[in-house]
Amino acid sequence: MGRVGGISAAEYAFRSGYRKLNEQEIPFSSGSATGTGNLSSLEETLRRALNSQAGIVRDAGGLKDLLVTIKSLKDKQKEILKNDKSTTVVKLGMMLDVAQAICLSALMREESRGSHFRADYPDQREDYLGNFVIKKVKEEMEIRFVPSQNKTT
Repeated sequence: MGRVGGISAAEYAFRSGYRKLNEQEIPFSSGSATGTGNLSSLEETLRRALNSQAGIVRDAGGLKDLLVTIKSLKDKQKEILKNDKSTTVVKLGMMLDVAQAICLSALMREESRGSHFRADYPDQREDYLGNFVIKKVKEEMEIRFVPSQNKTT
């Protein structure tokens, strides 16, 4: 039934003809939503900012700049979301939340550990043996440090 229904729908659509969509009707085109820009360019801006400022080598200045970039991207995503509630727009908001959580925890961890190197804190510190726990409450991120139970003394 699914195959027959699909073929019938395709034949009907073909017979019915179509009209050319204008730029405003094409999702995520340069003129879509509120004119705040192409969604894929926002994702690309986020990717580049994360790679350059929250990669393996980080420092406080870069992480603070990254938070400003994330805030700007969140503002643009919220503007788009007013007119477009698609999964892609919602997903970008979630990506921005995760990026913010990564950035905040990296900023709070004032040491280098494992493959993550803080250029401004090159040494590993015993008091940072543990995890940062982040909880989103409304629009804010609550972050706290939970020390490891297996600390060596």
